[in-house]
Amino acid sequence: MTDDIRLKAIAKALGEAKTVLVLSHKNPDGDAIGSTLGLGAGLRRLGKQVDMVNISGVPEALKWIPGSELITSEPKPFAEYDEVVILDCGELERTGFDTISPAPDKPAIIIDHHPGEMVEATDLIDIEAAATSELIYYLLGEMGAELSADGATALYVALFTDTGGFQFSNTDQDAFTMASGLKKCGVDPAFVASMLFEQENPARIRLLALALSTLRLSDCGKLASIFVDTEMFDITGTTSEDTDGFVNYPRSVEGVEVAILIKEVGENYHRLALRSRGRVNVSAIASELGGGGHHNAAGAHVTADPDTIFEMILEKVLSSLPN
Repeated sequence: MTDDIRLKAIAKALGEAKTVLVLSHKNPDGDAIGSTLGLGAGLRRLGKQVDMVNISGVPEALKWIPGSELITSEPKPFAEYDEVVILDCGELERTGFDTISPAPDKPAIIIDHHPGEMVEATDLIDIEAAATSELIYYLLGEMGAELSADGATALYVALFTDTGGFQFSNTDQDAFTMASGLKKCGVDPAFVASMLFEQENPARIRLLALALSTLRLSDCGKLASIFVDTEMFDITGTTSEDTDGFVNYPRSVEGVEVAILIKEVGENYHRLALRSRGRVNVSAIASELGGGGHHNAAGAHVTADPDTIFEMILEKVLSSLPN
């Protein structure tokens, strides 16, 4: 479990605060949004004034989470808050607000489960945690905050999505202990699964069909990729956020060690989502390309054509596999 001393330091800082700003990274996923809503709900039950902000807003697929309408895209000046908390990323720059607002007067509280350096006493980075929401769950417990069913549901969504529905290798005993605790708070797991997996937009399914038609396998069968370009978005009336989870399809092909979703962002400029079955550290590959992430899930932006990207990643995958 996580650093108890730092957990207590954060609990003390937030316990003494009256006003709190909660930020998460732009282009948020389920963990970023769920952790934001869960922390916000818990702090409000403790009598705190909480503003929750994400510069990209809440993805359409997650707007059903209770309280999501409370997340705005524009914060007040940082100076108006006693504490600023940054979730699921290690620096203010990842939130996007560094370009439109001066940095907080004092260091923000960082809570994250991605690799990074803990600088301040109130930085909490635990790469062993299944999700950032796991750290929020134990933090709220340390603060004595009773979770409502809505707050628990938000944290459960975060945990569920970052563990791939409890399928990924980060699904450890702590994850199941947390899930059990959230169930006792009123979470309906069947409802959450239905909202995440059984509410597909027809346009997204059409986009998936186009993406799957681009499936490419390396001769050795260790690497698979799919490609999405801006024309596909235009044809189907979809957006980039509709590709969430697409990379898991090539990853599911028998024998594949690493999968790539290559998504066109601009002319000859692509965003990569990398997924590994476990033997290849895709975070290391992404870091070489200026990105980052976890051992089994990472991403980066690359200026190159899809064929060049595929061959480049293939070389790195093969050099990473044991002989």
